[in-house]
Amino acid sequence: MAFTGHSRAAYPANSYIKNLSDTRRQHWLDDQQDLLPNIKASADQAKIHALYCLPNDVQVLNDQLQALLSQPSCGIILLGFGAGNIPYSTALAKTLDLVHEHGHMVISASQCPFGGVSDSYAAGSWQYDYHVIAGGRLTIPAIYARLLWLLLRYDSPARRRQRWLNNVSQPGTSIKKR
Repeated sequence: MAFTGHSRAAYPANSYIKNLSDTRRQHWLDDQQDLLPNIKASADQAKIHALYCLPNDVQVLNDQLQALLSQPSCGIILLGFGAGNIPYSTALAKTLDLVHEHGHMVISASQCPFGGVSDSYAAGSWQYDYHVIAGGRLTIPAIYARLLWLLLRYDSPARRRQRWLNNVSQPGTSIKKR
């Protein structure tokens, strides 16, 4: 619960519980207070990187992702051009697989104001076969906030990915199964 009364973060309309009993509210608050020291400790190590994708040189992006392989699990926002397009290369595809294996969470977003991305858009769809998650219509700050919350709240990369899917139920934000 992101705050009392909502059963899921991101506050979807169907998650609000109008008549939350005082006892249940207090239990939730106590549970959240117990988690606070761990979240504060995790905040020192939580990192989110925004990588701008350029259409002319895919090697720059590949080098940036390779450099993150030696870092602890983090969030990575790939800022594609247009509707989230990222130039394809075999080396980049392999690097995205490695990034996933190292526990990093990669989200695709658009550099365009008011833009959005979808895993069904053909030009950039290749990336979703390599564990990149489409950010959908979420803004860059919303993606950043969600990634930060997931990094602070959940220890395992698998759990973070699962929570991302549970909380974002927009078309075009799914994780492709291989």
